[in-house]
Amino acid sequence: MTEALVAGLRAEPRFVMTHINTQASRSLAEKGGKHQLRKSLRGALQTARLLDRIIRFRPRVIYLPLTSSSSFLGFLRDSLLIVPGMVCHKQIVVHLHNGVYAYTRTAGVKRRLVSAVLKRVSLAIVLGERLRSVFDGMVPPSRIACIPNGVDDRPFARARARITATPRADPRKRILFMGLMHREKGFHDLIDTIPLVPDAEFVFAGEWPSSTEEQQVHRVVRERGVQDRTGFVGVITGEAKYDLFLSADIFVLPSYFEGQPVVVLEALAAGLPIVCTDCGALNSAVKNGWNGFFVPRSNPGALGARLNQLLGDDALRRSMGEHSRRLYEEEFTIERFVQRFADAVEECAAGAGASAPAMRR
Repeated sequence: MTEALVAGLRAEPRFVMTHINTQASRSLAEKGGKHQLRKSLRGALQTARLLDRIIRFRPRVIYLPLTSSSSFLGFLRDSLLIVPGMVCHKQIVVHLHNGVYAYTRTAGVKRRLVSAVLKRVSLAIVLGERLRSVFDGMVPPSRIACIPNGVDDRPFARARARITATPRADPRKRILFMGLMHREKGFHDLIDTIPLVPDAEFVFAGEWPSSTEEQQVHRVVRERGVQDRTGFVGVITGEAKYDLFLSADIFVLPSYFEGQPVVVLEALAAGLPIVCTDCGALNSAVKNGWNGFFVPRSNPGALGARLNQLLGDDALRRSMGEHSRRLYEEEFTIERFVQRFADAVEECAAGAGASAPAMRR
């Protein structure tokens, strides 16, 4: 999302922008408490670069995606990028790309430190109305903006042309999971669901947390005799990712914790019905019974029942897919995302710090 935002803002006539890459983790599996020393050193270098930009570029607004690591070192690293801007009297905009900000749940000295930093930010962006409460007691409500993510439709348009020219040969319906193959994403629940849904092919795209985890899951799949309709395709990028979305019939994400995952918005753009849990800001992208279904977390039986319902009803599946596409076009295009962000930052730069326009309904 940061990459898409940077590209969109470069084309925005209201802004002149400079960008420092603050990414600390080299892969999804490395996020969290791993390699903290290396990430801390990289954070110190980024702080030096920020100070140089403040002096040379003289920005009015400094924007920072917040670290979602549960380690307090993640907050300290962000503080190294926030505090210099505050000292230099810049407007600070922070952006939470997750559904939980662990540092607001700390106590004692840590909580006082988090509060001292957050209460001075000019604007805190969350992904959905439900997530405004993440910053309760830390950021004044008037400084919290709800700005949903958005995705670019152009890669999907190109993929539709390719899919039309070479339709998929496998007649089986395809159920797609895309994301880090971790327990908290509901990945293991979906593995347990495969035997309950005999009339579909399951495709898993994403990064393994570890080789041990990968070996264990492959063993379970073999033991249950479903390896002939279970595919693991690894990390998919570029044209292959969009082709995979458009080759699917249903998208599924039975996650335990979320913000507003980009893969769900990509499933909307692909015109897929979505089966997922009701967590984070997913309720802004999935309307239960209209373009998908919510299922309880950690419940393969309920998940399997909804998947079988969609697989057995072509009209329902097509209708829900059309609704997903309509919702994408109305609310989740990259143009709307950049416009909402630009409006909020422009207001912040003027010193108002008020929230962005709410989503239309």
